Formats: sequence, C-alpha cells, structure tokens
Amino acid sequence: MGRYYDGDIEGKFHFGIQSSDDIENLIENIDHEHEYEWITCGCNVESKKDKRRNYCNDCYSSQEEHKQEILNNEDEGCIHNDCLYIEGNFIYYSIQKKDHYENLLTSMKKLEKSLGHDIINLFQEIEKEESVVDGLSSVYEKIHTFLHHYLDSFNDEEKVGKYLTIFARYKLGFQIKYVLEKEGSDSCFVSCEC
Repeated sequence: MGRYYDGDIEGKFHFGIQSSDDIENLIENIDHEHEYEWITCGCNVESKKDKRRNYCNDCYSSQEEHKQEILNNEDEGCIHNDCLYIEGNFIYYSIQKKDHYENLLTSMKKLEKSLGHDIINLFQEIEKEESVVDGLSSVYEKIHTFLHHYLDSFNDEEKVGKYLTIFARYKLGFQIKYVLEKEGSDSCFVSCEC
C-alpha cells in the first residue's frame, strides 16, 4: 500500500502524511503536468499531437475503431465530448535548475530549522552518495533509525505528524537537490503516483 515516485529520483510517499504534489510545497513556482491515457488500451497519450488525433494509433487504425472498442468494452459514459483519453494516475514535474533550484534551497533552509541539527548532520553525511536518489536505499537507514528513536520522545501524535511531514518533504527535496547539483545536470524529472 502506498504511492511511489520515480524518474531521476525514486521512493515512496509517506502514507497519510505526504501528498503526491508535495514538490509544490518545496518549489513555489512549479506546477505539475497530468498523465493521460487512452480509454480501453491504457497506453499513454504521449503528446499534443496524440490528443489532436484523438485515438491510440499504436492499437487502432482510426478514431472510429478506437471508439467502437470503447463502446464494446466500456460504458458509453466513458466518452466525454468525443474524447477517447482520460486523466491517468500520475502527475509529472520537470524541475529546471535555472528556474527552481534557488527556490528549492530556500525551502530546504526553512525546513532544516524545524528538523534540528542532529538529523540534518545525518543527511549531510550522505549528501555525496549516488544512492540518495533512491529514497528506499539503505543509505537512509541511519537517518530512519535516528528518526524513530527521536519520535519516541514525543508525547503528542499531532507533533509527530507535523515533524514527519517536514521530514518527508525535506528528504524529497534532498533527493531533488542531489540531482540538480550533479555535474552536467540542469533538470530533475519526477513522476508521482496519485
């Protein structure tokens, strides 16, 4: 159970704490793009040209053939305004170093104040490790162990929730920052499951 993100970074959103669009809490001047998929076959709508053509040319030879397949297999109510694609279960971010990096750093500095020195020092110990791009990597083990012990000292579930929200957001930003700071990198692409 849970939602994942992947692309230049990968990991799992913290259940009940972190939304799929949490990147927008890290970077103020960014919006996500929706994934679209063709009804029935489920192929991705790859471009505006695909949308204008309005049928999956990988699976069907015409719009009428695609539409007939939908009518044969689905409820006619699936087709809205003759549109043969629907919004999928993913959103995408194209994070550009020139447009978003400084804003990301500013947000992370604010989060660092709430997290405290001990946990930030643990992040700094691994900031040069390539495996930080994988949020489920063992490189985070020491941080997660510290986090669980630290949270045990909290007597208030609301405080735990707030701290975990800040932690999850910082970790996501930490991964993005790593990619943007790599030599030759000018962007970070992230696909987020909704």
